[in-house]
Amino acid sequence: IAKGYGVDRAWSAMEAQGAKAALLNLSGNMMLRGSPPNRTKWSIGIRDPKGRWPSIGTLELTNCALATSGAYEQFVDEGGKRFGHILDPKTGWPTDDLHAVTVVTETAMQADAWGTALFVLGTEQAKEVAKRETIVQAILLEPKSDKYVIWIEESLRSSFAIRPEIAEHFELRIF
Repeated sequence: IAKGYGVDRAWSAMEAQGAKAALLNLSGNMMLRGSPPNRTKWSIGIRDPKGRWPSIGTLELTNCALATSGAYEQFVDEGGKRFGHILDPKTGWPTDDLHAVTVVTETAMQADAWGTALFVLGTEQAKEVAKRETIVQAILLEPKSDKYVIWIEESLRSSFAIRPEIAEHFELRIF
């Protein structure tokens, strides 16, 4: 949660100096305030965990924080298997149910914490918790044998757009 805290503190310092709008990004922990010039919302790309495309789609947001937790940047390959850096506290082993979780919250510190927590919970529990907890909204990327399932929380449905040219490689589901 340290990166999220840092982003929150940076925005507080900027706001104290009179800033009205900014997009702050510290390794995927973001704070979006106000809007960019000539637009009403910030356009944030959601990365493809397999790196085939720069993004799988975009979120159009303002006045919120977001973070993405995933196992696709920090990992170890051992014996033909990839192990991510996010560990399940119950087993001590890396989690592998989800490939990425993007969360939208009020503060970057909340986003940092919720992203990791939902990632560790796995698909079904993460959906349940995200729906129950009103301070967090989530997008979950679940790998399947032939394509990814993108689980989008109902409250983010109108804010997310998948890239049309790659839509056939993903299955979009609302929870």
